[in-house]
Amino acid sequence: MTEPEDRTVYSGMTLKQKRTIEGDVESLFTPTAFIPKPTWEEIKRLDFFHPSVKINRGTLFPSDKGVAALTRLTDLLCGIRALSEFVSKREISNLDLPLSSESVAHLTKVCFLKQLASLPDLQDRSEIQNAIIRSIYWFADAYGDRNPTMQFVKLWSCAECFFAIDKEGVTDLNAKGFAAILTFAGFRIIDVKDYPDFKRRIKNLYGSRSEAIHRASFGHIQTSDLDDLSHWIAWIIISMVALSQRGYRTLRQVQEQTSRLDRLTDATDTPVGST
Repeated sequence: MTEPEDRTVYSGMTLKQKRTIEGDVESLFTPTAFIPKPTWEEIKRLDFFHPSVKINRGTLFPSDKGVAALTRLTDLLCGIRALSEFVSKREISNLDLPLSSESVAHLTKVCFLKQLASLPDLQDRSEIQNAIIRSIYWFADAYGDRNPTMQFVKLWSCAECFFAIDKEGVTDLNAKGFAAILTFAGFRIIDVKDYPDFKRRIKNLYGSRSEAIHRASFGHIQTSDLDDLSHWIAWIIISMVALSQRGYRTLRQVQEQTSRLDRLTDATDTPVGST
């Protein structure tokens, strides 16, 4: 069967762009594309956004040559509309947020990029700061996993770093924490009028996580749920950095506030903060 002409991925590219892709792909398959046997100190000095490649024997870190090739490839591939038919936005990292000077400025000003990047080097970290570091570990591990079910489970581990501080009522703790933080922590990711429905959805999503963990289910995670959870987790982490900057040090302090806001919301017909 012949592919329709409008589905030809490279049809809109110039000859120079095609040769660039061919050359960069070839470069990525050479030893010089990666840092040879980096020490732990060398790894720690890498940029916060430095890419890595997981293999069976460990993790490879691209060299300057490899990063340059990967960046050019990403920029070119993001401009190919036909790829959207085959690859989701999540699989082309720069499609939604290219690391331009404007986006880096946004990350620095709004998302506490510098404070987030400096956390691992702090000697006297608070409980919240330690939880942020653990959540970043699981967030990165989720993105390195190609299995949607395992990605989903690992993303939930990010949330549990902050909210599952008691052994009982974990589902409710997560739902309250998610809803209150994303609604009232300052970024207004969730509209206050949607608070009750959002809280119910979080409980349903945690139920899907429990099916995977306790009943060994797989294949039941929807891409839309995975994308939404990833988006919300990222803002949970940013919100926790913001709370840390405001003086919060313990997870119990955060829980007290999220529980208070949740009680106030449940006690009124209209969510707190709505007009």
